[in-house]
Amino acid sequence: MGGNQVALFASGEVGFRVAKYLVEQGEIISILFLSEENSSWDLSIKEIVKKNQEAQVYVGDLRDNIEKYQTIFEQTKLDALITVYWPFLIPKSIFSLAEKTINFHPAFLPVNRGWYPHVHSIIDGSISGVTMHELSERADQGDIWCQKEVEILPWENAGDIYLRLQREIFILFCDSWPLIINGQLESFPQGNLQSTYHSKSEIELLDEIDLTRLYLGRDLINLLRARTFGEKSYGYFKIDNQKYYVQIKITPENF
Repeated sequence: MGGNQVALFASGEVGFRVAKYLVEQGEIISILFLSEENSSWDLSIKEIVKKNQEAQVYVGDLRDNIEKYQTIFEQTKLDALITVYWPFLIPKSIFSLAEKTINFHPAFLPVNRGWYPHVHSIIDGSISGVTMHELSERADQGDIWCQKEVEILPWENAGDIYLRLQREIFILFCDSWPLIINGQLESFPQGNLQSTYHSKSEIELLDEIDLTRLYLGRDLINLLRARTFGEKSYGYFKIDNQKYYVQIKITPENF
């Protein structure tokens, strides 16, 4: 294995770990896209790639200058195009130029397409997991390479499961990459019978706790842990137009 030409769209810690893995496997990252100019993880991704390879490095949403990037991609023979926690859609005119495409999605597709799938799984009890799938014109609807169910534990908040899903999706990528790139794994359609989608704006509607509403204890606890991320809370209630943020911590007995 090794020597495959890759376009990598990488963001965050998982993006860094994927870039490092690909370099260590001898893959050639010929095109690298970063989501931000000066974020610490983006700088680390650029450093690990540029230290070992002569990649073309770009920043931001390629749709802002599609004509320029169309030409660049047409001139590069790509074995794979990989998007890792990438916040922007990639046009079909670009991703169709690669032999294979892979997108990382921290949900058990087709359930919870879109944004913040871990939050919605905590609140509504929907299946949680991670999926590697092909890119498609519509977000998170490409054929699936592989996926794994990841159970959300009763004491976990959104931050806990978010980090665990990151670890699981990186492991899934390392296990599946050799099979995908060597043609030993076939993708399969998602189907749409149980599909759900959540927009980015939906999350704000979950934050306010209505003090006049009756909640089941389970539902209120799930809402609070879904809007707790580490030491930060997004859930709040209002008194006299003043917001008061609520954080929850759950500890198992004998933990």
